[in-house]
Amino acid sequence: MTFWIILSIFKCFYNIFASILTQNCKFYSKLIFVKPTENETSLTLTWILPPVKMFYKCKPLAYIGLIFGNTEDGGIINYLKDLKLINSLNFDFTRRTCHTQVQLFVDLTKEGYEKINFILEVILSYLKMIKNTPMAVHERLYKDIADHINLSFNYFKESTAMCNVQVSYDINAVVDEDLLRSKILLEYDANAIEKFIDHLNNDDFNITIMTSKQEIYHMTEKYFKAKYDVQEIPENFIKIKNDRKINENFY
Repeated sequence: MTFWIILSIFKCFYNIFASILTQNCKFYSKLIFVKPTENETSLTLTWILPPVKMFYKCKPLAYIGLIFGNTEDGGIINYLKDLKLINSLNFDFTRRTCHTQVQLFVDLTKEGYEKINFILEVILSYLKMIKNTPMAVHERLYKDIADHINLSFNYFKESTAMCNVQVSYDINAVVDEDLLRSKILLEYDANAIEKFIDHLNNDDFNITIMTSKQEIYHMTEKYFKAKYDVQEIPENFIKIKNDRKINENFY
C-alpha cells in the first residue's frame, strides 16, 4: 500500500514539473541578443532533448559531439576556420533527470558576425550530413573512436581530482561495475544514436547571439543586470533550416 501511495505522489509532482518544463520550452524557439561585459561575439544554439541517462553505455550525444569536434578535413571546424569566420566551436550537453540541455557554442570572428546566416546554414547542413550518413558508417566510426578511447583508458596512470569528481557525478547514473568506465564508449546502440540525431535535426532550438552591436536591449536580467533582448526566430532562419542541403565539403 505504501508503495502505491509513494508512486502516486511521484507521478503528481512529475506532472507538475513536466508542465513547467513544457512552458519553459517556449524559450527554445526564440532569438536572444545578449550584451557582453567584455569584447566577445558568439553564437549559441540550445536544444532541450529527452533524458540521456539511460543510454550511458552508448553515450549518443558524446559520440555526436566527437563528430562536431573533428578538426580534420571534412569537419565543420576546419571549414569555418579556413573561411576566417570562427575562432572555436564546442558541442556540449548537460544531463538532467527529465531532460538534456544541448548547446553548440561558436566563438565568432568579426567577419563571422557579419555572416551569421551563413554559419547557421553550415551548422544545419552538418547536422543533415550526420543524419544522412548510413548507420553502418556510424557503427564503424563509433567503434573506431571507442577503441581509441579504451586504449587511452587502459593505459592511463592516475585520475586527476577533476576526473574523480566526474566519476562521483555518475554514481547514480550507472551500475557499479561500469562506474570507473563511465566516461568511455561501452556499447554501440544504433537506435539511441539515430534518436538523438533526429532530435537535433527536427526539434526547435534557441538561438543566442552575444554582441555589443545590437542597437537596443529592451530587458535587464534581475541578478547580474545583463542587458538582453528576446525576439521571434526570423523567417529567414526558419527558411535556412527547412531548405538546407548537405555541403559537399563535409564527409
